[in-house]
Amino acid sequence: MDEKKKKRRIHYMVKRKFQLEYVAIALVLMFVVAAVFVFTAYRSGWVPLVEKLSAVYPQSMLAPILKTVTLQMAIRFLLLVPIIIIASIYLSHKVAGPLARIEDGIREIGRGNLETRLGVRKGDEVKGLVQAINEVTENIEQMVKNNRCSVKKALEALKDLKGQLQQRGEFPEVFDLINRLDKCIDDIN
Repeated sequence: MDEKKKKRRIHYMVKRKFQLEYVAIALVLMFVVAAVFVFTAYRSGWVPLVEKLSAVYPQSMLAPILKTVTLQMAIRFLLLVPIIIIASIYLSHKVAGPLARIEDGIREIGRGNLETRLGVRKGDEVKGLVQAINEVTENIEQMVKNNRCSVKKALEALKDLKGQLQQRGEFPEVFDLINRLDKCIDDIN
């Protein structure tokens, strides 16, 4: 069991499509923010600064400085890309991991295993949903138990009635009806 838990924590890509879309959105947003930032910095800072400094420094000295600053900004931006990817995978896993467990649990419940209960880890984002699913499963399990008990009682009463009718040898059509009901109850069981 510990091995299974350790494996789950190592695999952060459990719902690939959802998580990759999440990463793509995060990267697109990062590129948009960076583009707006660079455009704003360039238009409001670099252009006026270059105009003022070009009177003091020759352009041959300003061009390498501008290239160096631009290169440093590009390098720092590219260094942020893997950090954003890792952070968005981690954050998406907080939702995708529990969703994968919920899907597995619901499939198990759908196969008739009403003793299945879903668990959540500390920090999972879907605790309320998991609790609601567990409550519904418990209620269904209790209803099934109650129905089985009722069917069992009905079957016992039917057998008693059948036995009494056999002893008397009366009402053959009722006896046939009881046999059909008996078969229906067996099918239900």
